Amino acid sequence: MRVAIHSTTEIGNRAGRILLAERSLVSLGLVDASPRNRDEKVERANNLSEYDVAVTDAKDIAFIDRASSAGIACVLWHDIDYTRWFADAPLLVGSNFGNGIAPSLAAHAHAIAEGELTIAWTVDGRPLRRGFPVAFPDPVGSLWGEQTDSERGARRITAPVQGNWAGALVMVGPHDNPTRTVGVADEAAHLEAVALAAGVVTTARGSYASGVVRPDDSPEQYLLAALDMGLEVAGFVGEATSPT
Repeated sequence: MRVAIHSTTEIGNRAGRILLAERSLVSLGLVDASPRNRDEKVERANNLSEYDVAVTDAKDIAFIDRASSAGIACVLWHDIDYTRWFADAPLLVGSNFGNGIAPSLAAHAHAIAEGELTIAWTVDGRPLRRGFPVAFPDPVGSLWGEQTDSERGARRITAPVQGNWAGALVMVGPHDNPTRTVGVADEAAHLEAVALAAGVVTTARGSYASGVVRPDDSPEQYLLAALDMGLEVAGFVGEATSPT
């Protein structure tokens, strides 16, 4: 695969390094930037039409327009509404931790065990003092969360946390006695970079139809790509203990 990356943050930089380790990568083109290392796969991207997938960590409408005009697939870290996509290729929006890895974990867990589904993930912010108890894997630990919505039959919980760590938890069955629980916890920037890079690989493999799509439109393939990039998932059984 040939990937053109427009990186503006540490998330994009890390995603680029993760993609460089992919065996299927032929070249990584830097959009509006010149290479600073001697990796033979890294080059300056002057023409997006020469690439298979364009990816960005920025909320950059002009970049999406360029990808659409070039007729190639595009992957966005941000979850945005975009109505000018005319390319005969996917536009993957929200390829991030909360919209990508968390619901893909849920689809995998729900395929193994049936029942009520709860998806929880951390967001940056001051921890709550009350709410919905969620026992994330260490080092995140137990936090209070709040329900954001119910989408595709799943309760969705966000739990504010401060620091460098992030986590996601999926419970199948009653909250106080789930039949299956899976979770992840790692450095926040790393998880976001894996989420973005996994979207690129899944898109390049042809897992998404043309048009605007989301990571969990192909959850198994997306999760498989993330696991191949080193995402570690813990599975356990037990009730969510309340934070102290």
